[in-house]
Amino acid sequence: MDVKLQVTALEEGEEWNRMFAGRPLVSMQSYHFDGLLLERVGIVEMRFRLAVVGGTLSYQMVSAALRLVSLRLPLPQWLSPRITAWEKAAGDLNQIQVSVDVTFPLLGRLIAYDGVLTQVEAQR
Repeated sequence: MDVKLQVTALEEGEEWNRMFAGRPLVSMQSYHFDGLLLERVGIVEMRFRLAVVGGTLSYQMVSAALRLVSLRLPLPQWLSPRITAWEKAAGDLNQIQVSVDVTFPLLGRLIAYDGVLTQVEAQR
């Protein structure tokens, strides 16, 4: 399956627009004042601690919440998504190898992908 990723820099962070076989998955990523990475997909907000382990950038989920405008409702661990995600350099300077697996309690696997992403400049 072809995956396309377009990252757009915005004042408040970055918009990550992924396309999986023509189906979009859009998220907003930004840094929180406590050094954590925030990612919002719809009303779900996840906070990650980034750590480099053996040359691999690991995304370690710290917490999840439902975000309704300015109201943030923390999710208990048993209702939070389970995310395993990492990235590392691949053979070419413009490539990274990624692996992402997202499951939700009661719902099962939402999405999983891994492979090599190649950076290409956007055509204007």
